[in-house]
Amino acid sequence: MSARQLKKLKGYDQTTELKKMMGVGSESEEEAAPELMKPPKKKNLGFASLIHDMPSEDEEEEPEEDLAPAAKVVPNSKKSKKKNKKKKKAAQKKADFDSILAEFRENQEETSKESIDDLIVRKMASCLRIDSKFLDPDAELKRIFGNAAVNADRTQKKGRQHQRKLRGSILVNGNSQGPVISGGLGCSEDEKQQKGGDVTWWKFSHNAEYQKMQGIFLKAIKGHDHEALMVILRKSPSHADATLALSDTCRLQDDTNASKELLERLLYLLEQNLHPRCSIGSGKNRFDYNRPENRPLFGALFRYCQLSARRGCWRTALEQAKLLLSFDPIKDPLASVLLIPLYAVRCGQFHELIEMEQELAHRNVESMPNWCLAIALAYIYLDQQGLAQQRVEECLKKFPGLLLKVLSAIQAEPGPEIATSPFFNSDEGEARKLLYELICQREVDLWKETKAQQVLTSAAQSIVALQLPASKNRFNKVPPQIMRHCILSDASVSNLRPEESYLFDPYPPRAADQVVSYIPVIPTEDSTLRGFNSIAESFLQSLVPGFEDMPRGDDADGNPNTHIQNVMDSISAMLDQMRTVRGTEGANENAPNPLEEDGEDEFD
Repeated sequence: MSARQLKKLKGYDQTTELKKMMGVGSESEEEAAPELMKPPKKKNLGFASLIHDMPSEDEEEEPEEDLAPAAKVVPNSKKSKKKNKKKKKAAQKKADFDSILAEFRENQEETSKESIDDLIVRKMASCLRIDSKFLDPDAELKRIFGNAAVNADRTQKKGRQHQRKLRGSILVNGNSQGPVISGGLGCSEDEKQQKGGDVTWWKFSHNAEYQKMQGIFLKAIKGHDHEALMVILRKSPSHADATLALSDTCRLQDDTNASKELLERLLYLLEQNLHPRCSIGSGKNRFDYNRPENRPLFGALFRYCQLSARRGCWRTALEQAKLLLSFDPIKDPLASVLLIPLYAVRCGQFHELIEMEQELAHRNVESMPNWCLAIALAYIYLDQQGLAQQRVEECLKKFPGLLLKVLSAIQAEPGPEIATSPFFNSDEGEARKLLYELICQREVDLWKETKAQQVLTSAAQSIVALQLPASKNRFNKVPPQIMRHCILSDASVSNLRPEESYLFDPYPPRAADQVVSYIPVIPTEDSTLRGFNSIAESFLQSLVPGFEDMPRGDDADGNPNTHIQNVMDSISAMLDQMRTVRGTEGANENAPNPLEEDGEDEFD
């Protein structure tokens, strides 16, 4: 390699070297020239990299200059200044680089935290993919039985009342509901939850009037005053908890139609009061169950899902269960994941069920007995008997106490080897017994088919041949999600319902976990809102003038019966006026009486 090429590689500038030799140029030029004329460094390869590592002639001469007298060390001070400047610049660049790295790490951590919900959305694509066209139970009934099955009922309703065109709704049929009344309900973004990504957390809110009515509602619930619920809804038609509680009362009295109408009214009210940016069917909207204002949405949708299943609308029930899961797929406060396998098998979504099992692996659904049995049923319907028997064997090994309960529910006699097996007679605790009770209550008829019984019997005989010892694992602690699920499913299990649990709010979260925006003030007897004690008082309100203005409680003289006496006096005065009117009418016998034709009373 020639000397000219070597000089070019080293950044050699001939003009600058001539100026140095001739002593031409100012000090400022000496400082600025090397920086200006020096070309950018290139990455050297091969022998050029070795030459780059060799010290230059100037660097070899620097020690000789350092040995010169102090009077001649003026240029060295300038060089030291340049070196200090370079060191400062290098340190500053390093500090800037470190700060950039630190900021990058913080952004990465924030991004990783923010993308947890987004990762769940991607992993649970099938579970959170909701098809809104399957959320209408009437549409499913039309597909099964034809238009006549649904249109007949709608024709009767149209004859009774006028139907108006209302805003669309994906949860219920909006045209069958009344106009939207906010009534103190609101919806906004939940600032307590972490923001970021495509997932958004929302919360319902109550205004001052609604909060006052909430205290009256709690007083009526604790006093088991169901009549007061009707009065509350008359004064506040949009009260969510009162509507939900009254729907449960109608359901317990076997009035299914009234319960269904109240649930649809509540779901329509909640959906129409959502924030405009909250697209509830997208699977990317979350609600915190720890907020009491959000719980009516969970409870109403869970009950409506069960009602759709009772009507035979299994595909609708499946989509509603998936929608309920999308509100909080991590915590799943009502254990809606227990509903999905049953409804998927009922509506024939076998491949989707197998796919959802893989997506819900982080929820350990393979450790749930109903999921194990549902996957086995899916393989049976797909004519894969070998895989079905394998899944049943795995299920019975994990849950040995399930076999005898299922055989008893389908009224099948177990063989003597199975009945006396210590493995299948293991005591596994209350938690698993509760899950077995749910399976026998809802899924047992699926195992009455011949193919299913053959697979179940073959799997049981294979396990008996292994002669496994009795299981010593006891699971007595019931998770709160399963507890709420059982209460809402009317599971006949004793000694599991807590004292502070109601149907409108089953097994509420611990006080430390709840996010309370306000504490309802429960009124006392003296400060109770007038007209909420009984239907009799409501009747007296309409008859006795000034009944609402009468004082409540003890009077100034300390006599508690003064209020009752005032009511009786008012009724007596009203009856005297009625007798006077009747006497006046009786005096004129020839006067025509227009009410005699219909046989009705004057006050009808």
